Amino acid sequence: MTLTHTNDHQYPQAVTTRGAIELGMTRQIRSMHSTDRFTLLKNLDEVIADIWEHYCGAHIDNLNEAFKKEARQLIIDKFGNLGVNEIREAFRLASVNVLNVNLSSYGGKVGLQVIGDCLSKYVEHRRPLAAEIRKAQEEKQQLAQQEADFKKKQEFQEYALHWFETMKGSVKLSDCKFYFYDALEAMGKITTTPDRQVAYFKRAKEMIQAELESKKKGLRTLNESHALKQELNALAQGDAKQRCINRAKELALFEAMG
Repeated sequence: MTLTHTNDHQYPQAVTTRGAIELGMTRQIRSMHSTDRFTLLKNLDEVIADIWEHYCGAHIDNLNEAFKKEARQLIIDKFGNLGVNEIREAFRLASVNVLNVNLSSYGGKVGLQVIGDCLSKYVEHRRPLAAEIRKAQEEKQQLAQQEADFKKKQEFQEYALHWFETMKGSVKLSDCKFYFYDALEAMGKITTTPDRQVAYFKRAKEMIQAELESKKKGLRTLNESHALKQELNALAQGDAKQRCINRAKELALFEAMG
């Protein structure tokens, strides 16, 4: 998207319709109305004057404050999802018959319905292009997120490997986290047989059961008692499977650390 600035306008202009839409998506009228209303109204007045004189051929001396106020309000209320730059783009398209709009002025003046008609037809013309742009932006964001996730994963694997190689023989079970195990297993640094996995899972469940039972003596409120009962029930009914799996990984890692 190539941008240009016209005269002393405080907003950039795109030289293609697609570029105008992309820019408009980042500088919506409704957003500017809440963050920089003074600049928005100034920019709209400039565009309205151009519509009046250059696109519709009306006499600039006939453009009064009452019309500008009504035109500004129409644009803000009904077309706030557009950018200010897109208002001009709509009339440019109408002037070359891409949009079927009657831009004629009468008695040296422009009717408010001309603006509404032009922008309504522009919105329809814009719709498929905007959808393509949003899709492309989403794909770009997804790719960037995937790259960021991959880099983050690599960095963590390097950290886990360094921890694994430098801390062997000097760690407690509480130091061994299941996510370290996952990273090291993905790199092929730790492996366990199915039989060993079953054994670790059984030990993990027994350990968690014992930890929960030991909490009974320290309970102080009914809420604490209820919460502990729920944890014990979840463990007994198999609803705490992931918790047991994570603990089993920590046991496997602890033994691997020597």
